[in-house]
Amino acid sequence: MSKIKRIAIFSIILLFSIIILLFPLEAKEKANTSPMLTSTLTLTLGEKQLDIDGKLHTIEIASYCDTHSEVMMPLRVIAESFGFDVKWISSEQKILIKDGYKEIILFIDSNKVLVNNQQFELDYTPCLLPPGRTFVSLQFINEILGAKVV
Repeated sequence: MSKIKRIAIFSIILLFSIIILLFPLEAKEKANTSPMLTSTLTLTLGEKQLDIDGKLHTIEIASYCDTHSEVMMPLRVIAESFGFDVKWISSEQKILIKDGYKEIILFIDSNKVLVNNQQFELDYTPCLLPPGRTFVSLQFINEILGAKVV
């Protein structure tokens, strides 16, 4: 095989490898189009209090780890404290979350989420717990709402 053919094949393989590696990162970056949040959220699993920027919030159901060891957190109190408006649309089992930069539509019992009319897939499915509280994963808080999780 000539040297030119080997270089061409290597270049094509390298290009496809880079595209495959970068594609998931590109999708996640597009989901978070608002400025990075500067709020600090502190929680203890199993506790019914959240500290958001030094202000304590009492919640009805404590944060917990699901069967996949993912931390699940109450959506409304966190989203509203970060400046989002949250609206429950019971007839469609969905939640509309808005701020000045993005509109998020979250579907209960589905890992699909719309961010500014662009669909993304979450690793963990949001759930509705009695008495009607939606819980989402840290992934959602980080990648979709734009909070820095450390």
